[in-house]
Amino acid sequence: MNTLKLLRIGTLSLLAAHVAMADPVPEDQPLPVPTYGINLGNTLEPPCGEGCWGPAATQAVIDSIAAQGFNAIRIPCAWDSNADQTTFEIDPTYMARVKQVVDWSLDAGMYVLINCHWDGGWMENNLEAEVNPLIDEKMDAYWTQIATTFADYDNRLLFAGGNEPHIETPDIMETLLAYYQTFVDAVRRVGGNNTNRWLVMPSVSPPSWMDHLPTDPTPNRIMVEYHSYMPSLFTIIHDDPEWGRSIYYWGEAYFNDADPTRNATFYAEDAIDWELQALADQYVDKGIPVLIGEFGAYLTKTLSGTEAEYNRASTLYWNNYLAEGARARGISPFLWTIQSDIFDWSTGAVLDPEMVDMVTGGIAPPPPNGAPFAVTGLTATNTGESQIDLAWNAVDGATSYNLHRGAGSGLPAAAEPFATGVTDTTYTDTGLNDGTTYYYQVVAVNDAGPSGFTTEAHATTPGTKPDPTQFHFEADTQRWKADGGQISNVAISAERSFAGNRSLAVNFDGTSGGTSSISLDRAVVPGGETVTFHVWIPEGSAITSIEAWLQDKKWNASQTTFNNLTADSWNTLEFTVPENAIVPFVNFGLRFTTSGAWTGTCYVDSISWRAHENPFRPVGLATTSGSTKVTLDWDETDLATSYKIQRSTTEATGYETIASADTTTFTDNALDPNTTYYYVVVAVNEFGESVASTIVSAIPSQTIEEWRMENFGTTENTGEAADGADPDGDRATNWQEYISGTDPKDPKSVLVIERLTFDENDIVVRFPTVEGKTYRLEKSYTLLADSWSIVQDNIAGTGNTIEITDSGADSRFYRLAVTP
Repeated sequence: MNTLKLLRIGTLSLLAAHVAMADPVPEDQPLPVPTYGINLGNTLEPPCGEGCWGPAATQAVIDSIAAQGFNAIRIPCAWDSNADQTTFEIDPTYMARVKQVVDWSLDAGMYVLINCHWDGGWMENNLEAEVNPLIDEKMDAYWTQIATTFADYDNRLLFAGGNEPHIETPDIMETLLAYYQTFVDAVRRVGGNNTNRWLVMPSVSPPSWMDHLPTDPTPNRIMVEYHSYMPSLFTIIHDDPEWGRSIYYWGEAYFNDADPTRNATFYAEDAIDWELQALADQYVDKGIPVLIGEFGAYLTKTLSGTEAEYNRASTLYWNNYLAEGARARGISPFLWTIQSDIFDWSTGAVLDPEMVDMVTGGIAPPPPNGAPFAVTGLTATNTGESQIDLAWNAVDGATSYNLHRGAGSGLPAAAEPFATGVTDTTYTDTGLNDGTTYYYQVVAVNDAGPSGFTTEAHATTPGTKPDPTQFHFEADTQRWKADGGQISNVAISAERSFAGNRSLAVNFDGTSGGTSSISLDRAVVPGGETVTFHVWIPEGSAITSIEAWLQDKKWNASQTTFNNLTADSWNTLEFTVPENAIVPFVNFGLRFTTSGAWTGTCYVDSISWRAHENPFRPVGLATTSGSTKVTLDWDETDLATSYKIQRSTTEATGYETIASADTTTFTDNALDPNTTYYYVVVAVNEFGESVASTIVSAIPSQTIEEWRMENFGTTENTGEAADGADPDGDRATNWQEYISGTDPKDPKSVLVIERLTFDENDIVVRFPTVEGKTYRLEKSYTLLADSWSIVQDNIAGTGNTIEITDSGADSRFYRLAVTP
């Protein structure tokens, strides 16, 4: 083996960045990605005690869950049922039991979430318009005790403040958020690792109701939680309730033609996509993580034969579709499961390996009729002006592929394919609008029929969108539908447009006069805002009036009628939503009244309103240190009108707003050069604030005069204080000590490579670092000036010794470069 040479360096250069963490999950990411999550349901949360709803959990089942590929587990807990109702002290035996199961789960390598589950409904079933002091006191007491017990546990343990809070109105959401504020305050107050712990805010309300989150002294450590069991008549209700009929088969490809009355006629794939995308749009894309704390579809166990076969295939497909769709949007799904469902709680035996595969990255089974497996691996990439390239994995047994496209999530599954009979596994979609995001799905086909749908993929074309309104109809009908005898259908058309290139053609074919409508459901328009419709009415039409109308979530109706309409022109209709309207709307649209029989077409385009959106999270925040100052720069942020700059001298907590800025740069002056400062930036607009940017840090630099005064009591460049002097005899000049941040009077404090060691075929380079400095490790085989190459760049000093591994052992030299 060749002898390695250690080179003490004198090279100094300007760099910036930080060393990668050993933990694969970054600090501002709460769970592994992708997350394969599961629940330990009906176990620690029964108010009657563990074991009364089935066997108690064992280490065997925890180890088995982890061994099957799950990397996160949600452990529902019942604190109130196990607490003294006078002192609110949690039973230490119960606390110890929860701790034991948490320890098993962490030791098995999983991330763990513990919550306050239903627990008799003490909080979530007693939400009213005002805060109840007793509930608030319990929230504080329980979470203080829980946080104290787990204070030394790292960020792999998450806390959730509830489960499925019963929220009837947006006003009651404010009460829930007040309780969650108590939860946050209690956990942070305990300290320890709770200062930086991820805290989860569950809700089952429409996402638009939770349009802000509790305040937290620790930036970016709050996430939200929702559950998914729709349609419930398929997923969890199997006994034909009085108000509905149970569904056995979900997903059109999995319909049983021999039992059509049990096929799902509502809440298909498009509805799952629409709801997941709503969570991504409101939270994930703006920097707030989301978990689906519970999801699941379960077998109708009374079926047999062919019915059971189709029901099982449908159930596996639903679970796979939900889980994969969530992960594709950066959402973390957790399957709800209980004892003797897919695992035996006592022995850990795997009872349903196929279901395990469905929710840990497997492929859904093909329909029982012999159609192909679903397509996987769909990607969409913008590769040029007005076009998007698609690619996907080939499917055995498929003879061709059908392609679906929409201008919004949740459309393709319900629409006709735009391309059929595609035999390759790539496709270039051309002639697209500029600046528009298109969503795609692919279906495999053979003689037996189509497969289930792929997970959605999307891409955005370059340029400026021709019509930026909420409903522009440039690519599809955007879920609008027709109802009534006078309107036969709606379709997109290039015949006319108010803006852009297309509009919605409303085709009439009525044999008599009457009222018919175009509408959509689940619209979210803020109360008090004005909706603008543009409607073209042809000369000679039988249309006498148009009514804009809505029915809100509580079925309250509102409408405005427009009588004075102009033919052969775009009519601008403005409708103001009542202040107290509760979203999302059950129905929203236009009603047309005709005076008699008429066949013809009118057009609707550019439906818009002022959306109430918080800004996106600022990104690209970087620091530049100067003498007693730090300059911050960041990228321009969507929807922001200004920015708040927040600073702390502690990384995890204590951030205070020190300034506001209208531009994307700010200089913080008059700082202590011996202090590390931490910064975040928050974007602001009239509707609220973003979550904070990632945390950056900086140490203001000293001038050389300040450095000499601190170390030698003089500012003069003479004697021991001279730039070229070496008063401690460590062969580093004062100027080099100043740049590297080392002590000029301590020969042990020097920029040096301490040790080189072999690790099999790798070389490990060890060197001490100074906090606030950034290093680059280089190597050479010859020591010639142009022979140096980078081993690792952007290594952040921590104040401790760092080890860097260089792969492939052979003879070489090493040197360090450092930035002040």
